[in-house]
Amino acid sequence: MVQRTGRPKAVLVLTDKERDDLQNLARGDATPPKVVLRSKVILACASGLTNREVASCMGIGEATVGKWRSRFVCARIEGLYDPPARSYRGGRPKEALILTAHERAELKKIANGGSASKKLILRSKVVLACAQGLTNREVAHANKVEEHTVCRWRGMFLRDRLKGIGVISDS
Repeated sequence: MVQRTGRPKAVLVLTDKERDDLQNLARGDATPPKVVLRSKVILACASGLTNREVASCMGIGEATVGKWRSRFVCARIEGLYDPPARSYRGGRPKEALILTAHERAELKKIANGGSASKKLILRSKVVLACAQGLTNREVAHANKVEEHTVCRWRGMFLRDRLKGIGVISDS
């Protein structure tokens, strides 16, 4: 008798329902191609083939076979699907932009086309839109500027208030 070496593989036993479900998934009827391949891997593993044999038959790596065998043993059929993508952005949340009555009045006066430069008028409109709670992307689209520009102007305003966007000069 030959001694096996290496990590022991997870034992994979299918119920009749699981086998039927996997065969349906493997047919590919409206099933994502990744899940079709993963289903075929599990069916091959359940038939008694080693990870190496399944990998060579399917043209994939042994580690890939081991990964899907383990995920199936832990989570069954649900484990063959990728987890949903994160729907939120990582990192620190944006700081709320809240205007005082004076700031709002000053920005509205400039945004309504006073004698200010076009750049200052645009910055004022951007800051007012940000204060309404719109996302940087929405503000950028509405004002026809790049999203990173909105982010930069928002940051300058939060840091230095009216002075940060050039409404009040240093002199």
